[in-house]
Amino acid sequence: MPPVNKRNKYNLQPYRKDGDTSGFRNLLWYKKNILPLIKENMVNRDKMLDLGCGNGRFNTLTHNLFKNIICVDPIEDLENKFTYKNVKFLKNHLHELHKLDFDVILMIGSMLSIWRKYGEKTLQYLSNLLNEEGLIF
Repeated sequence: MPPVNKRNKYNLQPYRKDGDTSGFRNLLWYKKNILPLIKENMVNRDKMLDLGCGNGRFNTLTHNLFKNIICVDPIEDLENKFTYKNVKFLKNHLHELHKLDFDVILMIGSMLSIWRKYGEKTLQYLSNLLNEEGLIF
């Protein structure tokens, strides 16, 4: 029997050969709906945190906007990922981020799973990770 695809175990869309998904929240959707919000509203461009990053495909759109990007995902094997010099991948190390300040926290599609794990403390914890003018998307 073939190994269980971790993405399918969690009912997530599988990646295509190009690393994107074919449905909702694909790169075209990010580029049209999320990237303009980030560009229009962010004040600082130092650090971004991508929670539930998957293979980091959103990095293709943001790696040139931030000096540093940290990508965290508890279920991805983090192979065949979209990486750049300013991108660091962590597997399930959300608790290690408390010493960092981020300008943007991106958690498209992962808020519900994070909320289920950490409950009401989720937004407080994440807001403590933000710089004074930081934003959560």
